[in-house]
Amino acid sequence: FYVALADLTVGRNATTGPMAILNPDRADEFKDQVFVNGRLAFYLKGKVQGDTLLTASADTRDQPIQHMFSNFDSKDPRYLLRNLDPNRYYPIYGDDSTLVEDAPTRGKFYVRIEKGDNNIVWGNFKTTITGTEFVRYERGLYGARAQAKTESSTRFGERRGQVEVFAAEPGTLGARDVFRGTGGTLYYMSRQNITQGSERVTIEQRDANTGLVLKTRPLVATQDYDVNYLQGRVMLRSPLSSTGSSDFIVQSGSLSGVDQYIVVNYEYAPGIQATRDKAVGGRASTWVNDNVEVGITGYNQTTPGEKLAIGGADITLRLSPGTYVKLEGARSNGPGSGEQVSLDGGFTFSSRSTGGAPAWARRVETAADLSEIIKGADGRLSAYWKEKDRDFSGPGELTLSRGGREYGAKSVVQLNQRWSSKTKVDGRQDEYRTYSAAEQNVSYSFNQYWKATVGARFDNNNVAVATASPILNQMGRRTDAALRLDYDSQKDWGTYVFGQATVNRSGDRNANNRFGFGAGLRLNETTKGTAELSHGNGGIGGKVGIEHKVDERRTSYLNYGLDPDRTDIITRGGTGVLTSGTRERFSDSFSVFGEERLKHGGGFSGLTHAFGLDFVPVEHWKAGLVLETGKLSDPLQGDLKRTAISPSLGYSHKGLTYAGRYEYRHDDITTVASNSVRDTYLTNNTLVNKLNLDWRYIGKLNGSYSTSNQGDFYRGNYLEAVTGFAYRPAHNDRLNALFKYTYFYDLPSPGQRAGVGGVGDYSQQSHVLSMDAAYDLTTYVTLGGKYAVKTGSIKDNMLNGPWLDSKTQLLIGRLDLHIVKEWDLTLEARSLDVFTAKDRQAGALIALYRHMGDNFKFGVGYNFTNFTDDLTNLSANNKGVFVNAIGKF
Repeated sequence: FYVALADLTVGRNATTGPMAILNPDRADEFKDQVFVNGRLAFYLKGKVQGDTLLTASADTRDQPIQHMFSNFDSKDPRYLLRNLDPNRYYPIYGDDSTLVEDAPTRGKFYVRIEKGDNNIVWGNFKTTITGTEFVRYERGLYGARAQAKTESSTRFGERRGQVEVFAAEPGTLGARDVFRGTGGTLYYMSRQNITQGSERVTIEQRDANTGLVLKTRPLVATQDYDVNYLQGRVMLRSPLSSTGSSDFIVQSGSLSGVDQYIVVNYEYAPGIQATRDKAVGGRASTWVNDNVEVGITGYNQTTPGEKLAIGGADITLRLSPGTYVKLEGARSNGPGSGEQVSLDGGFTFSSRSTGGAPAWARRVETAADLSEIIKGADGRLSAYWKEKDRDFSGPGELTLSRGGREYGAKSVVQLNQRWSSKTKVDGRQDEYRTYSAAEQNVSYSFNQYWKATVGARFDNNNVAVATASPILNQMGRRTDAALRLDYDSQKDWGTYVFGQATVNRSGDRNANNRFGFGAGLRLNETTKGTAELSHGNGGIGGKVGIEHKVDERRTSYLNYGLDPDRTDIITRGGTGVLTSGTRERFSDSFSVFGEERLKHGGGFSGLTHAFGLDFVPVEHWKAGLVLETGKLSDPLQGDLKRTAISPSLGYSHKGLTYAGRYEYRHDDITTVASNSVRDTYLTNNTLVNKLNLDWRYIGKLNGSYSTSNQGDFYRGNYLEAVTGFAYRPAHNDRLNALFKYTYFYDLPSPGQRAGVGGVGDYSQQSHVLSMDAAYDLTTYVTLGGKYAVKTGSIKDNMLNGPWLDSKTQLLIGRLDLHIVKEWDLTLEARSLDVFTAKDRQAGALIALYRHMGDNFKFGVGYNFTNFTDDLTNLSANNKGVFVNAIGKF
């Protein structure tokens, strides 16, 4: 158990605070106001009552006593920077200690009690509301969560009961981005300043005609993808093409297969003002017996403009592990967060959100494993029906201008060793059209090498609202028949040839005649290629791809897809996309990646580039570079030019370590009516040096700077530079000394100053130099001193006043007396000169401590001065009684 700090101060305000300095006419507003300030901080971890583990921490931060415990759910907007850069006092203490984030929290305290699979958490957490299609909730939040699972299970291996409930005031906003696969690895999110670790990345395969999600695959951070949180960028380990393999041979367009998407749910920091939204929800489910499960789910979020209250219930009837029926119903009220959809890797987005009126949704899902029902059978049957009212707002289940309905059934049956059959029926009604389709495949395997498949497909399309896609706007029926012949060498290659013809059509439906061939070739264990070329009524279609994995260190890829029949809603005509890329780790000292993407047709044109490297030029050094540039032109959205560059440099050898990263981003958007240009610069640097056994040094530099031709409202600059020394002798520690220099520059934007709570009442740019030293004269007497000086400027943002020079000097002399074994006495003489206000104050501080065992001491004292020894704190309300408690292992 460790108590870091506990103190209490009682007194009256003086008139040397920033308002008094900047605007003497307002001094009376602050004079003689009684205040009580305090701070408490502690950390605790250990097992209690056997196998129950408790982890807890708290830090109320220095503030009025009436707010110390009444607003424990408040959050520090500097959480990410301050917790990663804990240099509020001295950046280094010379004892080689390290910071471990064992209790992650954006607020004042964290607690986690866990026993087995059950836990209660207050702090940062990720929700895991699954098991329901309409009321899924995936966010990284700050607040309270409880999870409980029964130890017993059903005979099918399911937990008999589980509950998860949460209540949070996130302080961040949730976003959902949906990207169509581009054949590449690089995707830009619609937001920047992503909350670290909050993302959930999933690959979805969807039916090309109905949009039904067929498969989902969650991705694992660092293993499957990397994220740049500042720039809002996802980079996959392997490229993702726009289409994947399909079970049926009739092609509805020029390329066969299912549509592939990347779905990213994440949290981001609001850019202008703090958010006060709340999120409350949970799920509970229980198996009444081995065959019946019931569940209820719901949540409510109050984000302005994105409010959503949604709740639902579901019941599952399970006959055997693979045979079941599931029913679900849900009701939503509010628009929710909606989603951003991009077809070009994040260069342009289309926003989707509902009107937010109350709406219902219901669905039925069933599946049967034939081997569980009929002895000797081999196959699976499944069916579903789903209906959503207009304005239903479930995550990924948005229903816009009118109600939606989906239904379908599928069977996959292995009739015998040679014959197999696949059947699918689907229907969909959405805001754009009403669509239905049925298709059948029958395959015959001649031997292990040859297989023939015949197929037929019928569909009917009725348009409700014209879209930007000419293909989607065609109305009528069409029946297609197809034949495909496959050859598998059973070694390193395979090939196929196919042909299809339209046998019946009505309305203005185009014929869908097409023939073509394709092949797959594995050149060796590390190189494989695929190709397909076809020609038909829609024109030439094709795709080619090659992926080469030289070894565990290097992978290259090249993909090209040409689809004149592509049916994305916002695509106007066929498109072609050429994507090439490489990832290579040449050696332990050099790795590189690059990607080029060329897009043409469909009203779009663009060329984008991405390049990056990690390089160890010589031993102990590491360098990195990421470069991204591109241009995309669209007839509706104008021209977007983007350039981003991020070099990095690192060094580590014999106690000296440096790590630095620098980022520059330029966005230029040009339309007929306007031009918007924004430049952003960010940097973070750390330098640590273990000079010898007695001396330690650390330096840090964090900052951001931005400009925009839209005016100062879009500017916001911040810089904090810290350097410090520690002298902590290893063999004779009678003299200990600490040194710190800080440069602090904070210029909130007018938008931030207009935010909730009047963020940023004043701006400051300051140089602060401070030195502490203590010398043990004897075992019982220690002399100490501190000198600090601050020079710089401050400005009243409330009055939009001018910058005024400010200089402050602090001098402290200290005497510590170890009177007897249990008692310590501290005496301080303090002097503060505020030269701008022509004000000098002097006084004393006295404190008496009582040791309670070897690990704890408690003290009470009185500060006769109004000021604090932290010169970046411009308040003047520190006079009075204080208590201080210190504990340690």
